[in-house]
Amino acid sequence: MRACAALVITVGGLLAGGGSAYADDFPSCQNFQSRGPDGVVHVQVNPAGRVVWGVTMTPSSKSIGTWELFTLMGGKKTSSGFYRTVSLPYVPHGEVAETRPGLVFAVRGWVHAADGNQYWVVGAPCRVPR
Repeated sequence: MRACAALVITVGGLLAGGGSAYADDFPSCQNFQSRGPDGVVHVQVNPAGRVVWGVTMTPSSKSIGTWELFTLMGGKKTSSGFYRTVSLPYVPHGEVAETRPGLVFAVRGWVHAADGNQYWVVGAPCRVPR
């Protein structure tokens, strides 16, 4: 059995709804960081209004291996996932074409690291500013 370490604690079950009515209970994605024991999920909104994201592992050696990351916008999977094997320290990243103001965004997944462990990436959700 592989040892697992959560990257970030998430708010359980809050990404299920994709509707437009919401309470302001999520931080803005404008310039957001979700820290965990193994790294940081970085989220920003670029000048074009799209969400851009990246995952930095600590130490960076945890980022070597096979990544399986997906992104959610309004509870739906986007085209911005990262599914690759890397042999050097790497910061997986992407831009979300499906960005919509008011929706909740999150990064989910894991890396099967070269050290033999699996590290989970569960970034806290944020809301795309209107």
